[in-house]
Amino acid sequence: MSSIIARFPKFIRIGRVVHFKRRETLLNDGDVCQNVFIIEKGIVRSWFNGDGDDVTFQFYFAGDVVEILILWGLTLLRV
Repeated sequence: MSSIIARFPKFIRIGRVVHFKRRETLLNDGDVCQNVFIIEKGIVRSWFNGDGDDVTFQFYFAGDVVEILILWGLTLLRV
C-alpha cells in the first residue's frame, strides 16, 4: 500500500484511484470540479490563458490534496 493511500483511507474507500498521462488536462475552463485529487506521484500545474499567455498560478506535488475552487472561471489543471 502506498503511503498516500495509507494517509487518506476514507477517501480511498469512497473514491477511486485514477492515473493520468503526462500533460493530460484534468479540468477545463468553465468546468465544474466535482472531485478531490490526492497527488500520489508527479506534479499538477494549475494555469489559465491570460490574453493569449499561458499563466501558471499554482503547482501541486506528491502528498497534496487538491480541491479546485474556480475563483475566476479560468482554472485549468494539467498533469
